[in-house]
Amino acid sequence: MERISRLCEEVHAFDRRGERTGVVIELRALRSRARACTSITDLIRKYKLYGDGFFYLPVGHWPAGENVVELDNVKWMGVTQSFRVPRSPRRRARDSSDE
Repeated sequence: MERISRLCEEVHAFDRRGERTGVVIELRALRSRARACTSITDLIRKYKLYGDGFFYLPVGHWPAGENVVELDNVKWMGVTQSFRVPRSPRRRARDSSDE
């Protein structure tokens, strides 16, 4: 089995903000590392899970023209909370036989 290696940028996440440090490293088996991310969405998810620290994002996945990215821009809701949210009743699709 061939090992996967990727060039990744180091991202420092602190106080709900992510900023590139300028360090580029090669990670092997990207999915096996807890703080290695595959996308910005994954970075936000892992920041919510692990908190402040250093994360590794593949080169080219950082938003163009941005120096700092807000990591708290997505409102996450737990599973138990999602069951408590009232739902609107579903409308039934009209059958052609009802007309």
